[in-house]
Amino acid sequence: MDICTVMLIVSTMSVIRGTTRGSTSAFRLAAGAAVFHVALVYPIVFGNVEVMNFNDIWTRGKYCNNEISEELLGTGCRGFWVQYYLSYYNDPTYLAANPFNLLIGNFVKPTIEQADSMCNDTWLAFGSQGLIFVLMHVQIIACSLVYKSNKGRPTDIYDPQPPTAPAIQEPLLAGTITVGSGAARV
Repeated sequence: MDICTVMLIVSTMSVIRGTTRGSTSAFRLAAGAAVFHVALVYPIVFGNVEVMNFNDIWTRGKYCNNEISEELLGTGCRGFWVQYYLSYYNDPTYLAANPFNLLIGNFVKPTIEQADSMCNDTWLAFGSQGLIFVLMHVQIIACSLVYKSNKGRPTDIYDPQPPTAPAIQEPLLAGTITVGSGAARV
């Protein structure tokens, strides 16, 4: 796991703790972890946007059904993944490891279904990353507002030893309930 994922988990768990336990300091930790996450993810998100713009991955593009040729491998997202396969799986090291492919000249090229699947996965991954990026900005603002409005409120102190009366052994929830003008012992 990378530090971005750890900060995402820390901020989410802090919001859960702050909500269930009424802890204002948990919201402060959540806001700080979200700020750290966003600061680390900024270059990744904008780098991915630049790569997608440069390689025209926003469009599905054309798939080239011809044999491997220098002039046309495809365009858009399909062409990007065809080029990836051709450059990664057809290098001399890979072909030497598979001598049968080298003998028959069988170069690895994705089918149109594989290229479409990789395009869909690329867009889904980028959309998910963008959604998390936006939600972490919202979380920074929300957690900061919750912390600011509850900053002076006293929080419950966790006491590992349950309170007991020295003379009477009563259940923890024992007490009196006042309803209207009468009182009832629980």
